[in-house]
Amino acid sequence: MATMQLTAKDVMQFPVKSISSDATVWEATEKLRAAGITGAPVVDGKGKPLGVFTLNDLANYVLSTRGDFKVTDFMTRGVVTVAPTAGVYDIVRAMRRHQVHRVFVASENGDILGIVTPLDVMGAEEPAALAKR
Repeated sequence: MATMQLTAKDVMQFPVKSISSDATVWEATEKLRAAGITGAPVVDGKGKPLGVFTLNDLANYVLSTRGDFKVTDFMTRGVVTVAPTAGVYDIVRAMRRHQVHRVFVASENGDILGIVTPLDVMGAEEPAALAKR
């Protein structure tokens, strides 16, 4: 029996909630809260990722100031991406190498197609995870 190689496309969450680069920290926080997520990519006007805004970034903001700054002032710069065909092992290796909790699945031109978190990887062996796709 052949073993199926799971890919990023198999385990990613989609669609991805993103935050506009001109959003304030409070607007970004409300978007995270409303979506029930702990982080999201910050994108430019064309939808290309510039960085990631997480609850950890919010904590840094709250601890440092009470001003109404832009999310880009506090986001983590850069994003870690993989191709839709990346294997689960490659995703885990990327998370460990870059010490991140979310990897974005991106098209060849950089558009975000999905997101993979450690919980997605841990649930990847469950047939139900693939059945919902």
